[in-house]
Amino acid sequence: MQPIFRSRTLRPLSPTIGLVLATVVAAAPLVPAQQQDLPPAREVIRRFVDAVGGEAAVRKHRTRRMTGTFELPAQGASGRLEVLAGHPDLFVLRVTLDGLGEIASGYDGQVAWMVNPMEGPRVLEGVERAQMQMDADYYGMLHEATPVTRGRRYAYLPFLYDEQAAKVRDGNRRFLAGERR
Repeated sequence: MQPIFRSRTLRPLSPTIGLVLATVVAAAPLVPAQQQDLPPAREVIRRFVDAVGGEAAVRKHRTRRMTGTFELPAQGASGRLEVLAGHPDLFVLRVTLDGLGEIASGYDGQVAWMVNPMEGPRVLEGVERAQMQMDADYYGMLHEATPVTRGRRYAYLPFLYDEQAAKVRDGNRRFLAGERR
């Protein structure tokens, strides 16, 4: 497992969704996936914005609710998700993993929080709060993605892991200098 780096301008994956997926993956054996040629994330987002009528059409909306289901057959996991978002920076994500329960997180413009069956409720601070604040940016998909030339990079540290992943996790701690350990 390699560290996942995030920046203000490159936003490949919500940290909460990443946390949920890492939990599922860490709890099950990995099976190689089929190789696929996928377009870059920025291209997928551009296609979405074009399909819904362009930037002006996106900016006309002030709230959004998305629901769905997912399956990770190789890990034997499935579940449901719901995203509630509002302009300028209101955000709630609920992921229900079958057999595990609900993981919820959100940001109200001031406070970032998470509730999950393994840790219970907690207020997010530091890097986690900053990541949630970025996820809550209602029009974040419209921001230009530019190369990172300065600033901070973050390492993702899952909270469920085996002995081999523990070594990687411990190695990634150096990227969190000054943050809660």
